[in-house]
Amino acid sequence: MGQLREGLRWRPRPGAEDKDVNKAGKVIGYDVLRFSVNPKTNTTSIGVAVDLSGGFLYGVMSESDGPVTHGTVTGGTGAFKGATGTITAKALNQNGTRIAVTITYHT
Repeated sequence: MGQLREGLRWRPRPGAEDKDVNKAGKVIGYDVLRFSVNPKTNTTSIGVAVDLSGGFLYGVMSESDGPVTHGTVTGGTGAFKGATGTITAKALNQNGTRIAVTITYHT
């Protein structure tokens, strides 16, 4: 359901948010994912924003049919300003409710 404001129609976009924990289960940040589907190519890109101590880290990933998804760090704010690098997400269980994400970056 959308809202009409100043002639623009707001449409909710598919996305997700979650808290991020380290291997010990301690909360280290929060993330937001936004999914964009291209019906012509039948592909999905995933915009990533991670709120960590020191700033935000941004990236983009491409949906994968396999258990591992790869992406690119595209920048950030604060301590992550100008960051570049890689993102790897791997499903830890068959239904995808547990995912290990590794972000390797440099500024």
